[in-house]
Amino acid sequence: MAQSSIAIIAGCLSSVATIITIYIFILILQKYFARKEKNTLFLAFSVLCWDLAFIAATLIYFFSEINLEMVIWCQKIVYCGVFLGIMFSFQFSHEIFFTLKKNVIYIYWIIGIIIILLTLVLNSVNVAVFMDGSGYPLLTISLAFSILVVIFILPTILGIIISSLKLASRTEVGEYSIGFRIIALGQFMILATFVADTLASIFISQITVYALLLYLTWIFPMIAIVCYYLGWIMPTWFKKWLNVQEDENKN
Repeated sequence: MAQSSIAIIAGCLSSVATIITIYIFILILQKYFARKEKNTLFLAFSVLCWDLAFIAATLIYFFSEINLEMVIWCQKIVYCGVFLGIMFSFQFSHEIFFTLKKNVIYIYWIIGIIIILLTLVLNSVNVAVFMDGSGYPLLTISLAFSILVVIFILPTILGIIISSLKLASRTEVGEYSIGFRIIALGQFMILATFVADTLASIFISQITVYALLLYLTWIFPMIAIVCYYLGWIMPTWFKKWLNVQEDENKN
């Protein structure tokens, strides 16, 4: 069995995503200690959960041949990390883009935790091989769990996109309006991640198309996390850049 070139490239991408995400997590956490805003802390938790998924994915791509049992658990951690990342983004968005009753929030988290526990306890991972002739193990979440996660998180993703764009259109301060739009773009990237992942499972036998879609499943969330950081934290250098762009447009 040879190492798959597709797995190597995907592992490199998830490794880059890990480094970038850890850095952004630290920046957001620093901002939380400065602002003491719960929403910023929830955003930091969301980024941290995505980072957990990136780390687990990196282990899968590089060590599937060495320790299959370990990477099966890593695949479950990828799923749970993404799931928790979306759930914390929901908590982050609460009271910023939409307001829900506490009972609804409690139910949301209870259902989410139950799904995560089922993922960890049940046989939720399929093991196949990459179709590039290497015979290298290819791990995926079972179809039933994939459908479950889409049904659960799709309303969250679409709700944040729509609500943030509405808020952006009502916000008079230019930089904040842009910030909300960037957050919407980030959430759209999360949606694109799941679309690419779904398409990858459809085109798994067409190795070139599958490889491209697999790479996008790690590129899109990287972009999303950067968008969340820029849109919500609004670092000083980014504000200055926005002001320069605004001045150039006026001239």
